[in-house]
Amino acid sequence: MQVVLKSLAKKYNKQVIFTNLDYTFEANETYALVGHNGSGKSTLIQIIYNYNTISKGEINYYLNNELVEENAQRFMAFAAPYVDLPEELTLQEIIDFHFSIKQKRTNLDIEQLLTDANLSEHTDKMIKHFSSGMKQRAKLILAFATQADLLLLDEPCSNFDNAGIAWYQQCINLLLSKCTIIVASNQLYEYEFCQHTLDILKYK
Repeated sequence: MQVVLKSLAKKYNKQVIFTNLDYTFEANETYALVGHNGSGKSTLIQIIYNYNTISKGEINYYLNNELVEENAQRFMAFAAPYVDLPEELTLQEIIDFHFSIKQKRTNLDIEQLLTDANLSEHTDKMIKHFSSGMKQRAKLILAFATQADLLLLDEPCSNFDNAGIAWYQQCINLLLSKCTIIVASNQLYEYEFCQHTLDILKYK
């Protein structure tokens, strides 16, 4: 998926988060949104996902050079530490529900993802009993395994130890060139695979 930002601006009250942002994310390439904490990385990635609104400008999405005129979100997958999973459901129930409405990515095996993430023995456990790291791995599995043309990741390795980071990097390698990937982060190990970098601070 290609994403084109035109004269994008975002303000909270009188605070300018970014302004005059013109940028194109090309299909099947990888991008890092960088900047210090509070710079607007999360805000921008949320706007691209239609999880947040813009103050000015427009965003256009293209698949195979054709404009996606409505509900572009159906072609996206998104994972972030602040997006909660239903606490009273088991991991297996969440997986079953998610893929009753989303298509599975054919080149990834969910069972293998669960095994590699050390979650295969916890599928019958309710999410409320998961640690923060386990919850984040579950969110990433859902995003990775979804057949999406645009993958959006905000601070994907939150609450991860070194093993979790290595697992994340292993999964990302399986997705390179399969979709457009945008990562919001200020940690190099989360985005060192990215071909392009967009510094939000340049658009203050």
